[in-house]
Amino acid sequence: MSLWITLWIAVVAAVGAFSVVNWHVLMAPVALDFIVAQVTAPLGVAMLGAMAVLTLLYLLFLVWLETKALLQIGRAGSRAETEGSMRDVVARLEHVEQALKDEVGRVSDLLTAQVNRPEPDFKRA
Repeated sequence: MSLWITLWIAVVAAVGAFSVVNWHVLMAPVALDFIVAQVTAPLGVAMLGAMAVLTLLYLLFLVWLETKALLQIGRAGSRAETEGSMRDVVARLEHVEQALKDEVGRVSDLLTAQVNRPEPDFKRA
């Protein structure tokens, strides 16, 4: 396990242990002011709920971030494959080009030899 995961688990365990030990205090009702209204509720439970929501949002953000990074790596891998395929195609085309040049040179030599060949002498003996 990585250090960050171990640290996160330790903090959550410490908060959980603190909550269990002080549950009677956390459940004590107090007046909570929400600017537009005032409510009597246990402040400790409200704070634990807020912490749970923030933790969940943070974990969702981490999942989104990791997924984005993995997709980026996947795109880079496919790009590398595409570049490798392109290099193979270019190498094959260069090979075909060289073979074609060789064949054109051979045909050119044959035609040159045919044109420069002395005409046969058709004298009757």
